Amino acid sequence: MYLKIIGIVLIMMSASLMGYLFSKDYIERINRLEQIQKMLILLKGEISYSNNSVQEALENISEMIEGKVGEFVAKVQESFKKSEMPLSVAWSLGVDNIFGKKSSLKSEDKNSLKDFGRGLGITDRQTQINNIEKYQSQIQLTIKEEKNEKCKLYRMLGITCGAFLGIVLI
Repeated sequence: MYLKIIGIVLIMMSASLMGYLFSKDYIERINRLEQIQKMLILLKGEISYSNNSVQEALENISEMIEGKVGEFVAKVQESFKKSEMPLSVAWSLGVDNIFGKKSSLKSEDKNSLKDFGRGLGITDRQTQINNIEKYQSQIQLTIKEEKNEKCKLYRMLGITCGAFLGIVLI
């Protein structure tokens, strides 16, 4: 009898743990999107308040940001400066190289980041600031959806499945 109870408790705990592990991927994606949002805030500040060009702004913020996003900004800035390719191409290559297949970002996140990069450096300051604000609101909406829906869903699904299996085994 005690072994049966211990087995049921272990099954319930392992199912709950699986739900939390699945939600961990979404939490990592949310953290990466928040880092990108921080980069956008710094980029907007450099462009609007410091009156720097996008190239100068990327150079300045590459030292302020840590992690994969900081590595991404440094790679874009370095590629743009050394090879003299257009900024949009350097941006796209940076997305592919840094946020490749092993990234927590989904392909739609990568595509929207590439789309954002296509408009950098080719328009006036106000249009660039408007594009940054638009992309910031898009990221904010994605973060809100992921936090409220998917993370809770996976956690509750794990707990519910564990409880269901426990009841079935009784």
